Amino acid sequence: MLEDFERVIFEEIAEALTRYIKRSGKLGESEEFYIVYAGNKFYYKKSDGKDINDKINAIKAISKLKSNATVRILVDLLWSNKSSIRAAAAEALGNIGDKVALDFLLLRLEDNSHLVRMAVAESLGKIGDTKVIPFLVKLLNTNNKSLKIAAIISIVKINDPEGIKLLKQHWGKEIDEDVKKIIKIQLETRALNIIEDLVKKDSF
Repeated sequence: MLEDFERVIFEEIAEALTRYIKRSGKLGESEEFYIVYAGNKFYYKKSDGKDINDKINAIKAISKLKSNATVRILVDLLWSNKSSIRAAAAEALGNIGDKVALDFLLLRLEDNSHLVRMAVAESLGKIGDTKVIPFLVKLLNTNNKSLKIAAIISIVKINDPEGIKLLKQHWGKEIDEDVKKIIKIQLETRALNIIEDLVKKDSF
């Protein structure tokens, strides 16, 4: 059964997913299907009742709606029993950029899947709130290189002076040369962007 808030936007979601599925080429033009949302699962069915599992792509399509109700549904999906769904939901919330999702995303930094933790770290950077800096800085001490790099990129993207200062300090302690190079490149790119912005302002 759909909850009240789900009923309100179900038609909007179904319309968005219908457009996505038709464009995907996975069904013939004459094939009929319908959208189903049950619990924390999104999928569509052919008219003959055969399930076609397309949950992750459905999440991506839904994230384009960028409504409050959509955020609530995606937050719910952060607790899916499938790590791929949790990661996709985290990514979609970052693309929407609503700060309402921040506290829920921060909880998933403790997820047992490194793919989910990476998606969360990247999304925190996209949302861009300075309150997440301490959590991203903490990730700089993880043993997972990919997660560490995601945290570095997000810290630079948020561009908080304290976060940049802590990142520079970490550079001096980092033992992985590849990670040190990433920090250096990210900071240099940030510096170039600042210079370009100043040049643009002076040109007017």
